[in-house]
Amino acid sequence: MPGLLSLGLSLALLAIALRSFQWDEFTTVLGRTVLAEVVQGLLVLTGSFLLRGLRWQVLLSADRSAPPLQVLATTMVGYLGNDFLPARSGDVIRALAIGQYAGISRLFALATILVERVVDAAVLVLLAVGLVLFAGLGLPPWAHSALPLVVLVVLLGLGGLLLAARLRLSLGALNQIGGRAGALLVVLRQQAYAFQAGIQAFNQPRRLLLFALLTGAIWTCDIFFALQVSEAVQLSLSVPQAVLLIAALGLASAVPSTPGYVGVYQFVAVTVLGPFGYSVSEAIAYIAAFQALSYAIVIWWGGLALGWLQWGSWLRRPMPAVEEVEPARPLR
Repeated sequence: MPGLLSLGLSLALLAIALRSFQWDEFTTVLGRTVLAEVVQGLLVLTGSFLLRGLRWQVLLSADRSAPPLQVLATTMVGYLGNDFLPARSGDVIRALAIGQYAGISRLFALATILVERVVDAAVLVLLAVGLVLFAGLGLPPWAHSALPLVVLVVLLGLGGLLLAARLRLSLGALNQIGGRAGALLVVLRQQAYAFQAGIQAFNQPRRLLLFALLTGAIWTCDIFFALQVSEAVQLSLSVPQAVLLIAALGLASAVPSTPGYVGVYQFVAVTVLGPFGYSVSEAIAYIAAFQALSYAIVIWWGGLALGWLQWGSWLRRPMPAVEEVEPARPLR
């Protein structure tokens, strides 16, 4: 049922976005794509994913030091899953993969991913509010109506993270419960501690500073990528327009949708770029190029990462033990 609702919402948003679509204008925009700008955009997006892997490693280091290549590889496998599976399943895959390959608690890893998501949402809200208040950019009507709710949800999320990071779990009384129920509760307590430890990963000042710097670098790369895509299709977005578009795309990606955010991204592109004088066909061409390059990077690096993890796992398998064969007894 949730899958059908997501599909229905995506199709509805896509239909709204394509109401004034003109195929000839769409192909004209894509036909003038500049290859050099495409290559630069791919390099910038690769750098963004590299920084995301490094940022996750900063949080994971609160538990144990994981090999950087394994962290980067599992990061890309997670984003590969997000692009092809519903409900951000790639995040769960990422936590499971780092647990398998680096021996890190899966719940701890999942908690660090939750920290990333909440902080990223807060950054995007700050960017959107800053553009509205200080740059004078107007939001689309739907975004203007939804922004107060988004701000409230993000503030609640940040408050929840801070509360969970400060809260001390007092579950010592569970030790008094015996039998199977007691054993189960002990396991649950251990998992709760692991999850809380993941949320507390940014408590250490040095780790927090590095996490903040990498977060700023990540979103700077993403904004620059949006600008590179606009140069590639010769639409030339301004910096504030690119920032607003990235903020809107990032926040809209939380909406339940089909894999790859088909429909959601088209709706956002048309409603954000339309007030700046871009036609529906130009906005659709832009977001088509944006998603195509994003898919290309995720499929390339995610596929290589998946292959490397599987190959490395195969190499690390212990050789089967050689059975000892009793020497043949002499015939009597």
